[in-house]
Amino acid sequence: SIAAARAAGGLRFPAIANAPIVESRACQHERTKSGHYVLDHHPRNRRAFIAGGGSGHGYKQGPAVGEFAARAALNIDAMKAPDRRFAISKRDNGPESPMGDMGAPTQG
Repeated sequence: SIAAARAAGGLRFPAIANAPIVESRACQHERTKSGHYVLDHHPRNRRAFIAGGGSGHGYKQGPAVGEFAARAALNIDAMKAPDRRFAISKRDNGPESPMGDMGAPTQG
């Protein structure tokens, strides 16, 4: 949160502890515990496909991940035998991952 960032920054730089906030930005840097992507249908909505967890390296595999995600979202052969390393339900993509604990994926 912004308040937590302000408090932490204020420990090192006391002058900014109560300074007005002029702007804030979020850095979209997501990573799973395993380091593997999450490439899977949402467990509660098979019409939604999630592609994430690429960390700062996602841009390098962007075209391949994008093609895979598009084919999976459109139910084209990519997800007939999915690589379970990338499943949301995989233990090391669990509660401490950016996906959170979404439970087991639905069948279908």
